Amino acid sequence: MESKDSTTPFNYNIMEIDQPTPAVKMERSYEKETSLALVEADSFANSSDVQSNTAILLKIIELCFNKKDWQALREQLETLSVNHGHLDLAVTEMTKKAIEYIDFTPDIDTKIEYIITLRKITEGKMLVERERAKLTRQLSSIYEEQGKIELASDTIQEDQIETFGSLDKRTKVEFILEQMRLCLLLKDFVRMAIVSKKININYFADDSTVDLKLRYYELMIEHDIHEQNYLQVSRHFHKLFLTKEIKEDESRWPDIMVKMVLFCVLAKYNNEQLEMMHLISKIEELEKLPLVESLLKQFISNKLIVWDEIPSRYEEPLFKKLELFNEGTEAGKVLRESLRERVTEHNIQVISKYYSRINMVRLSQLIGLDMEKSEEKLCSLIVDKSIYARINRPKGIVEFIPIKSVHETLDLWVSDVNNLFDLVEKTTHLIEKENVIHKISRTY
Repeated sequence: MESKDSTTPFNYNIMEIDQPTPAVKMERSYEKETSLALVEADSFANSSDVQSNTAILLKIIELCFNKKDWQALREQLETLSVNHGHLDLAVTEMTKKAIEYIDFTPDIDTKIEYIITLRKITEGKMLVERERAKLTRQLSSIYEEQGKIELASDTIQEDQIETFGSLDKRTKVEFILEQMRLCLLLKDFVRMAIVSKKININYFADDSTVDLKLRYYELMIEHDIHEQNYLQVSRHFHKLFLTKEIKEDESRWPDIMVKMVLFCVLAKYNNEQLEMMHLISKIEELEKLPLVESLLKQFISNKLIVWDEIPSRYEEPLFKKLELFNEGTEAGKVLRESLRERVTEHNIQVISKYYSRINMVRLSQLIGLDMEKSEEKLCSLIVDKSIYARINRPKGIVEFIPIKSVHETLDLWVSDVNNLFDLVEKTTHLIEKENVIHKISRTY
């Protein structure tokens, strides 16, 4: 009995602990109001009421943002943006509001995922083209900061910004310039050339676009130097020189002028290069740079240039001041070698104007190269049709006078005969005139 009594309180305590805690009694039930609110919200969401739709969408993403649930926020944005029951204007306002939350993302990975989601829901939507362009540039900048240059370039190349009708020209040009810059960072010069053609240079005629103009030509100069298109480089510097802000700045235009002349000289000889040299020679400011002017005049004149005099005369005052001609860099070596080739080409051009035929040994002496290199350079000019020449290798003779065809010879002979007949007729007429005058004088 004693044992039975002692266990009774213990069992009672267990039963008391296992008993569930009674629920808090609610003052009233809101089930009816909630059901009505859901029905009303659903009717608003499927109606044409822009304000109601907008308010609902904004509230949904605001609740997700306040909870800092970024995954739920991204999911809701994707779901709501593809729901055809919502109006475009409401989705647009939701997207613009969601973009404001980018700066509040907790870490860089969340920020990247969030921006990717925003770019996904703005794809193909004309009402948010401006926002999409900003998101693309922002994401590309993040990738570039992380050292993912290729990914940054691929991201910004995805958008064909020139097709965005709601953007102004300046925004489009800035976007394209960024595409060009990343192409150069990747050494993707083919794509760079394609993208650069999207910009119409006539846009830079407006004074308000000077900053964009300078950036554009700086990128094009870097591209064309790599492609060894030196005539285009000279033209780019000429465009920069004609810019009012540079032309009036005494500290900037001399450097532009020097590079403009040098790259024009480095360009391969043709009619366009010759025309550019004459154009530069007429610029008044060139007289203030006598050293550069003398270099240009050597290539314009029909006189031989002694290569050994070029480095001794221009190395210290000119070449060493330009980083482009630094012998320690690969680009500098290429430019110096190109200058040497241009001097040789100029000398051969001059020789072809003064000689109808010349011995190969004498030609090598005049241009300062050995026989093998002289023949090689001469052949390259013949192939490029820069000059006409025929080489008689057994005799070692070079002929610069082109051999006339049968038709050309016949035409020349006919022309000479016609000129002869004209002279005979004119002479006969003059003799007859003198006879008549003589007879008249005798009569009186």
